[in-house]
Order: sequence, then structure tokens, then C-alpha cells
Amino acid sequence: MDYPTAVDASRLLARSSVAADAQIVVAVARGGLWPAAVIAAHLRLPVVSVSAHHNTGEGVRLTATRRASVSCPVDLEFLAGDRALIVDDIYGTGATLRAVRDAVPHLRSAPAVALCRNTGADGAPQAWVWDVADWVCFPWEDPPPATARSHPLSAPDTLHTSRRLP
Repeated sequence: MDYPTAVDASRLLARSSVAADAQIVVAVARGGLWPAAVIAAHLRLPVVSVSAHHNTGEGVRLTATRRASVSCPVDLEFLAGDRALIVDDIYGTGATLRAVRDAVPHLRSAPAVALCRNTGADGAPQAWVWDVADWVCFPWEDPPPATARSHPLSAPDTLHTSRRLP
């Protein structure tokens, strides 16, 4: 994925009905920082971040642990009463989103969006652009090895939605 494609997909998420009532954007760092910044700029909203660590490292194609640890650099109690929109780059197993909601109780009912959803996921965020069955290399990550297979994503013109909170 390149930056222009990621921008177009983030703007598509920002225009979704899921984002319509948001008053603040919560980025799930590290991967959600970039799309959250685009969405927040498009909606003219403030953005805050929480840090979630889901994998055992930062390398490409690491197996997800299905557990996530979350740290918040600031007290997010001020989110009480605000309509937050949680943003991540990919919804894999749902563990990261569940951990964020558990760590920050004010986000338990906040909708979430992601650029991609893994086809093997048990659930789904409230909106996403692509269903993917393989590793996605986002432009803000280190490039994959030269020997890696590449399958370009389609143009970001379709939005998938789910009504229930995962």
C-alpha cells in the first residue's frame, strides 16, 4: 500500500456514518496513528493516542499473540461523555481493540474503524475498507523483504460496515 491509497481509504472512513457523530479521534498507536491523523484532519477533530502492543516485535509476518497490552500516555478520563472514534490500521483478531476498550473504560462503547480487516477475524470493527487474507505492508512500516510476494489492494472505493461492537 502506498501513502495516496492510505489517504484515500482514511478519507473514505472519515466520510462514513460511523464517524459522523465523533467528537474526538483515538489513534491506536503505532499503526493507527497515520490513518487517525488523516481522519481527524478531515473531520477537524482533536486526536489522542493509546499505545497497544499486539505482536512479539515489529518484524514482518510475526505471529499475533492474540493478547495485547495497552498504555495511555495521558489520563483519558476526559473522554467521558465525548463521542470517540477508535482508529487502527488493521483489525486482525480483535484482541487489540478489546484491550483498548478494557484499558480505557470510557471507550467501551466507542465505534472503531480500520483500513483492513483480516478475513479470519472473529468479529469486525464498525467500518473498514479492505478484507485481507495476507500480511499488509502499510506505508508507515518498514518495507517487506525483496523476496516477499506482493498483491496490490483495490482502489479504496467500497466501505464495509458492521453494526455490533466487537
